[in-house]
Amino acid sequence: MAIALTTKGRLAVKEQSSSWGTAETSFAATDYLEIIGPFVPPLPRETLGADVYRPANTADGKVKGVTGGTFSFSCYLHGVDASTPSGNPTIHPDATLLKNLLGGGGSDGYSTTVTGGTAAIPTDSGIPAAHVGYAALYPLSSGYSVGWNAQVTTNTSSDLLVDLSAAPAAGTAFGSYTVWLATTEPTPLTFQWLGTDSTSAIRYYDAVPTKITITAMSKQLLKADVEVQFLAWSNDGTGGAPADYAYTYPKLPAYMGANGARALFAGGSSICPSAFTLEMTQTLEPAHCAASTNGVASLKYVDRQVRLSVTRNPSDYSATPWVDEVDDTFAALQIDTSTTPGRAFSVALPLPQLAETPTPTANGSLLGVTNVFEPLVYSADTADSVAAPGDTPFRIAFM
Repeated sequence: MAIALTTKGRLAVKEQSSSWGTAETSFAATDYLEIIGPFVPPLPRETLGADVYRPANTADGKVKGVTGGTFSFSCYLHGVDASTPSGNPTIHPDATLLKNLLGGGGSDGYSTTVTGGTAAIPTDSGIPAAHVGYAALYPLSSGYSVGWNAQVTTNTSSDLLVDLSAAPAAGTAFGSYTVWLATTEPTPLTFQWLGTDSTSAIRYYDAVPTKITITAMSKQLLKADVEVQFLAWSNDGTGGAPADYAYTYPKLPAYMGANGARALFAGGSSICPSAFTLEMTQTLEPAHCAASTNGVASLKYVDRQVRLSVTRNPSDYSATPWVDEVDDTFAALQIDTSTTPGRAFSVALPLPQLAETPTPTANGSLLGVTNVFEPLVYSADTADSVAAPGDTPFRIAFM
């Protein structure tokens, strides 16, 4: 037995297969997050009592309450495969967090039958209607470019939300694990913390992310700050002191042009952010039920909000950045941070609205501007039939 450290350990996350009230107990290597230390595991328990009428200064007796609470951590974002994918990617820990905050998630878009076409409309002799709404990493004569499939003509072509960076070449389009803004109730998660001592093992369950903030700065790695609410925890008392390991998911590349970074509106109006911040929040309401172990049956989603803040250095201070007004709408906005198969990442707002008056920003010693966008209702995706993520107002893809 040894004293555990706050700077070393492991944290896993997994969706609960039995829904609310039953924690997951088995975790694979692919369930573990790669968080930034230190991490201090909270052990909250509500204490019930009252300032009762007493003749002296002694304390009133206390009664144990529930064990729910919150914790937070930070992590760098990761790709879905350390090698070139051979099919549609499966969900990984970073996507699990985002799916349970935004409400929707799925995997599709992989195709070996891309035949060419234009930057706006790639041709694909085998593309199905199910690819609508998903991002795909299309092959170019040199490298790859992210395209969000918007209007699919089955076995023929896909009209993209925003043009590729160049005309596609014949070859394979790599599919994506895509998360999207939806009205679906969150699936509860179990987090397992393992400390450096064999007795340090805590399990948090009936947990749901309430806020995830993704920050991308030019030349830097993408980082996520995560806040989690949970209804219960248990002290396993055994299973800690995990062995050292090689993390199987690769970090996303640095946010810069050499790795495929770009940001543009549909129609070709490009911008060059020095940074962007993606703030996603989920408001939860406990569904009280006295018969439940902790007096709450589940956490119900009440509201979800997405705000994308883009900071840039405008070259013309009399132009668009200064005259945009609150409620102005724009063509679809797409931000790609990297385009390497297995390590690609893209954000799409099919119909963005300016949420605030543009703000002059001290961008180092330069005078920049920050624009804040939010998603509006969108319904322009088409195919033989449209299912989510088609027609959803906000999406993130790992490819």
